[in-house]
Amino acid sequence: MKKIIYSVLCLVFSFSVLASSHPRFKWKFKTSDIERAGTDAWIYVDLVGKNGKHCNYAFVGGDDSSYLERGDLTIYNYPSLLSNHDPVADCKLIDDIEYAVIVNSNKDMEGNAGGNGWHLEYLAVEDKFLGKDVVFPVKRWFDETADDRKLTRKVYPSTNPDMTEYEIDVQTGRVQGAGTDARIKISLLGTETVRSIREFQPGDANNNFENGMFETFYLPGLDLGNLTQIELTNDGSGKNSEWFVETIVIRNSKTGKEWRFDVNSWVVKGKVVKATPTL
Repeated sequence: MKKIIYSVLCLVFSFSVLASSHPRFKWKFKTSDIERAGTDAWIYVDLVGKNGKHCNYAFVGGDDSSYLERGDLTIYNYPSLLSNHDPVADCKLIDDIEYAVIVNSNKDMEGNAGGNGWHLEYLAVEDKFLGKDVVFPVKRWFDETADDRKLTRKVYPSTNPDMTEYEIDVQTGRVQGAGTDARIKISLLGTETVRSIREFQPGDANNNFENGMFETFYLPGLDLGNLTQIELTNDGSGKNSEWFVETIVIRNSKTGKEWRFDVNSWVVKGKVVKATPTL
């Protein structure tokens, strides 16, 4: 019955939006308040509904517009449509939003490529039809030189009951040569889903994983249930690639549950270091 009612409401909205001069969605981007977080690049977003329908929009970054600057909440009421459809009617067929794909074009308004990295804290999409905000926690770089160097990310709403965010505290050892400049990958394994993987930024780019350093990273993804194991790998890149890690503490932001992994091991190229939670 609820599905029938919702379908009728979507149909009514489809006709009403055609007669309206206003788009269905208002877009709110919260750029992180950290160094180099702002961007001048064009940003593309593809919203995907649970019924498989898409709508694609483009958003201009900084330059003279002062959009997407460090720490700013940038709101777009009339973004540029990435299709030949009527911009007023576009997105009318999307039902509840399932996920979004966010892309940093890495090109500014003049078409200049490169050097347009961006760190997004969250995207909130105000659905004027349903009268609610759909919030996508991100807290990641869209940058060829930071984090995992990806410019495209698939993100899920925080309201998805199967989604959560893991807060990962990493303590690098205090022994000689403990720090690394290599790319580090951590895999989380749990009882509910096979694994969730986070590839960390090389130490020589963001000064991560230096001797004795304590750092916190965030990993949005599927709720893995009780964590049973983590796996650490090292790609051997950069100078002083070997890494000694003391402890890793992981918290599930949704449940508040915490797991401590006493690793106390060298992570080197060609070796998978596995650790189980400390009882």
